[in-house]
Amino acid sequence: MLPINVFSIATFISAIGDTLLLVAVPIGLGVENNDIRMAVLMWLVPAIAMFCSSFLGKKIASRANKSRTDYAFLLASIGTIELLFSVLTNAFPTKVSTIVLVSIFVFFYALLREGVPRLLYMVSVYRYFCKQEEYAKISGRMAGLTIAATLIGTSLGALLIHTNSWRYALLIDAITFLILAGAIYYRGHDVAPDSNTNAPEHVKFDATTTTQNFILWCVPTVFGVNALCGNYLALIANHKNLLTVLNSIGLIAVLRLPGMLSGLSLGRITKRISPSTLVITVGTLLILANLLFTVVPSYLSIVLLIFAGGLYVGIFIPSDLVIRSTIPSSHLISFNTSVLRRMAISQFAACIFALGIYQGGLDNFHLVPLLILFIAVTNLISLWLPKVIFVLPIAAVTWSACIILSN
Repeated sequence: MLPINVFSIATFISAIGDTLLLVAVPIGLGVENNDIRMAVLMWLVPAIAMFCSSFLGKKIASRANKSRTDYAFLLASIGTIELLFSVLTNAFPTKVSTIVLVSIFVFFYALLREGVPRLLYMVSVYRYFCKQEEYAKISGRMAGLTIAATLIGTSLGALLIHTNSWRYALLIDAITFLILAGAIYYRGHDVAPDSNTNAPEHVKFDATTTTQNFILWCVPTVFGVNALCGNYLALIANHKNLLTVLNSIGLIAVLRLPGMLSGLSLGRITKRISPSTLVITVGTLLILANLLFTVVPSYLSIVLLIFAGGLYVGIFIPSDLVIRSTIPSSHLISFNTSVLRRMAISQFAACIFALGIYQGGLDNFHLVPLLILFIAVTNLISLWLPKVIFVLPIAAVTWSACIILSN
């Protein structure tokens, strides 16, 4: 079997596990305790981990010539850690022990899966299996397979939540990590970095193009917006008596299918529409869809938000990767570090806001639209005044404290 086919199968299996974990753990914890804040916590802890991982860029740059084997061992480490925590969470199922154990696990998960790989490996991984000219085609195929895997993972997650067996998602996901690690290690090939790959971390990438500036703004904003609302769509819809949790999850699985079809055709789409146009259009659509749902929570706005989420995974993410794959290696890690830190800070601040908003259920849900605009504007301003972004967590904590004290 060709290496690219092995990689496709392994990525598909791993994407099922990732989706299962992201659906089952936060929503399962929220449903089990009848408290949205439990789900918020499962996104707050990863934000801290991602911020910490952004300081590892120099170390990763110095080992760029070993990136394939490093990534394989990284994935294998996550799988091993996850196996341990899957045993512990099932052995100690009480509320306090579950929250503590899952919080510790998601920290390591985010550090090794959502943090470190974003500095280099998520851009480089396709290069282990294809030529540069095939990058857009392969990344599109992977995005399409990811959406298909999302359908399966989401459905399986709904089943585990319904049967209160969501803890087993850790075990299943751990196995998929080991499969992907094996595919990268045994079937991938090393990519020779250019002469500047080992440049020091302090070498900054000057994002002069509109597209790269938009990535610096849009990606962190999307993560922050989702941490306010989108990540808890099923729980919010249930509290608003719009849809049950299981119906919401089912709708998410089905309505993301258009994203799968578009992702599979990304190679042809990018011949007519530039990746920069796709990034700008889909990113803006997702932010506006989140805003619409918070202003007018209805069945129609839920449908639009889910549909936009599918396009985000199928079109935005691979287009983003295509753009980053053209950035010189000497500047790639620096650019990715900047994006990752903004993502972490936006998600952290949004989660702090969310904890305050959902203190009394959905009593303060009317504040979410204002906070979405606040995060978007703050991130936009930070493009010209980078230090402004660090005001966001302080403002978030202050605002949330006022909300909590007023109840």
